[in-house]
Amino acid sequence: MGNIYRINFKQLRQENLKEVFASFERALQVLDIDFYLIGAIARDTWFAQKGIRALGTKDVDFAVMVSNPEIFSELKKYLVSKEAFTESSTNDYALFDKKGFQIDLLPFGSLEIEGRKIIDMEGLVRTDISGFKEVYEEATQDVSFDNKYNFKVSTLAGIVLLKFISYDDRPEMRGQDIKDIAGILSHYFELEAETIYENHANLFTEENDDLNRIAARVLGRQMQKVLNKNELLKARIVSLLQENTVSPAGSTIALLMQSGNDTIEKQVELLKEILKGATEKYE
Repeated sequence: MGNIYRINFKQLRQENLKEVFASFERALQVLDIDFYLIGAIARDTWFAQKGIRALGTKDVDFAVMVSNPEIFSELKKYLVSKEAFTESSTNDYALFDKKGFQIDLLPFGSLEIEGRKIIDMEGLVRTDISGFKEVYEEATQDVSFDNKYNFKVSTLAGIVLLKFISYDDRPEMRGQDIKDIAGILSHYFELEAETIYENHANLFTEENDDLNRIAARVLGRQMQKVLNKNELLKARIVSLLQENTVSPAGSTIALLMQSGNDTIEKQVELLKEILKGATEKYE
């Protein structure tokens, strides 16, 4: 996992999370469950590392590795009975702490039905695969919060990949995931500059000096490390990107990514770079 990154809750603008993290650390240690942070908290962890203002969030997402449904139920029961969390009346995967802070528990492992074929409303067949396991294995870093709570955190490439999948699952409801990807892309060169200059210098050419395009290509390469863990996962992401790079007019993702003075055409070019990075051979 490399070096342990260190950050404090004040940098994250989330000092209210101390009790939540303490509760989860106790629960997951007692039940011997592994997990990692995803979503907005993970994103803000990497933003804050480079002095980019954390955007803040009202919930926390934990990807939780469980071998069977009973262990997941035990985790929820422990948090309710020992740590004073309350269950959601509408969502089996959400809990609330004493202050009403929402915690989403996203199980992976045997609870997932990897490779299941689903026929959508238009009759198209897609593969149901979450990517949680692959991100856990290939795209997490160890982070120490307040020098006290040591949690695994999804890398930015892992976050983007999971957001693409989330959007692909429910495009009519998950447009914000694409907007989040656009936000990450806008800072990606700054966040990954050291890695880009050290390991991807071949991308700097006279024909290509657009830092955003270079960053998108590197993001795709970082995603490729995860995608290569599972052919079904790679096929799903590649298909999604291909569908959204045929033309600007037909790219729903590019439309959602567009903001300010950026054009849809510019967003399609960035998506093409991600696709190239995710599929090309490179050293």
